[in-house]
Amino acid sequence: MSAIYESTFSKTPKTDAILVVDGKTLHVNKALLSYHSDYFKELFNTPGKSEFVIEDVKFEDFATLLSLIQHNPLKVAESNAERLLALGMEFRIPAARRHVESFLITSTRKDKWEKIRLADEYELENLLAHGLLQFKTNVEFTGLKKNEKYNLLSDKTKVAICHRFFDMIQY
Repeated sequence: MSAIYESTFSKTPKTDAILVVDGKTLHVNKALLSYHSDYFKELFNTPGKSEFVIEDVKFEDFATLLSLIQHNPLKVAESNAERLLALGMEFRIPAARRHVESFLITSTRKDKWEKIRLADEYELENLLAHGLLQFKTNVEFTGLKKNEKYNLLSDKTKVAICHRFFDMIQY
């Protein structure tokens, strides 16, 4: 385990549980995780148990996710942002998802379609609003119904895109 994860999830007087992921341990505070996640609130509802195995997740991604609700979060990156969103949904940690959403809003490496897709899939309203503002000219809406990326979106997001078009043409 690298030093960054060791220091972020080391045993302290404030930790009272251990999460085991890929055979590696994360010392955590039950109350903090329970406050931020109904998943952990249910998980920790076992009296006397202090060690819990978390399966089918990548250790580094899971540790980064949990760090997002701590005072010194680990870095969200282009390479792990979508995985963190998925984990945030799976483990029901909305505060962590907001961190990732803020990162994606400021990202210059993801185009408007990728931001809109992620916003649609993970129900991120601020990211959707940001992605919609990336439509700057009416020409960008040409052929929209034939656009493969557009057709994969939910009806709700398609309506939001149409509203952006109407706003631009001042309909």
